[in-house]
Amino acid sequence: MGVCGLYLGRREIGRVYWEQEGSRVRLQVSCPCEPGWIYRVVLMTDKGELRLGVMLPEAERFMLSRDIPAGQVPYRALIDRTLPGEAHLP
Repeated sequence: MGVCGLYLGRREIGRVYWEQEGSRVRLQVSCPCEPGWIYRVVLMTDKGELRLGVMLPEAERFMLSRDIPAGQVPYRALIDRTLPGEAHLP
């Protein structure tokens, strides 16, 4: 199992836990929930950026679970934080 930081700007606010399972890498992303905001996760891997999607609130935390193809080792994740209706990073 591996782990890397989840950053909002320069501040680490959460973690990405990952584990290789055959031809896939299973990711679990978690950080404190900030009501009113939309958090989108951008994963930095040794093969480039990978947009994972929107985190959902669960018990006062934002959570996201995804599978990505094996061979992409995550080393850092960033939050693209917007208010509803605001444009987000392309």
